Amino acid sequence: MRTSRVLRVYLVRHGESTWNLEGRVQGQTQHVPLTGVGLTQARDVAARLATVPIQRLYTSDLLRAAQTAELVSRAIGVVAQPDGRLRERSYGRLEGRPNHEVPMLGRRDGGVPPGGESFGAVVRRVGELLDECVSLAASQELHSIAMVTHGDTIQAALTWLTQDGGTAIGRHPPGNGSVITTSVEVGRRLQPVAQRLSR
Repeated sequence: MRTSRVLRVYLVRHGESTWNLEGRVQGQTQHVPLTGVGLTQARDVAARLATVPIQRLYTSDLLRAAQTAELVSRAIGVVAQPDGRLRERSYGRLEGRPNHEVPMLGRRDGGVPPGGESFGAVVRRVGELLDECVSLAASQELHSIAMVTHGDTIQAALTWLTQDGGTAIGRHPPGNGSVITTSVEVGRRLQPVAQRLSR
């Protein structure tokens, strides 16, 4: 009897950034760094993941995620691979504004910010990367990966994995420094079990 193989995916949200602290829309703004609290959160995530046998580490190329991924990379001994598909949702011309001025922030309907992208577009690009990882797991001895990314992007990844339109994953994104682990059965059309870890 053939035993099913499972790919474990750790979805990591970057630590607190300066714009998180200020309550500003970040989107794909490149230069926003982590705060001191954010660096501590990133170190905590790195310490937790150091006990996990992660084989590949992917990261958004935006600064706040890259800083988090650098600490995770050192802890687990795996080089981080930047991938633009893990970027936060683009909010276009709304980026930099106070959160309270952007009512569509985090919404998962079909709305498109001016000069930005819809939530569905984020689901498609993140899903493309996840599909590649599942295919890689099917052809190689790949069992465990981590992705350092952003709040909306994690929601998009879980929407793609669960294929339920996002209804099962909650309305709000995970907090800064959160890790969500998802197990995907390789060789079948995605039968995941998502479990939220601390934070």
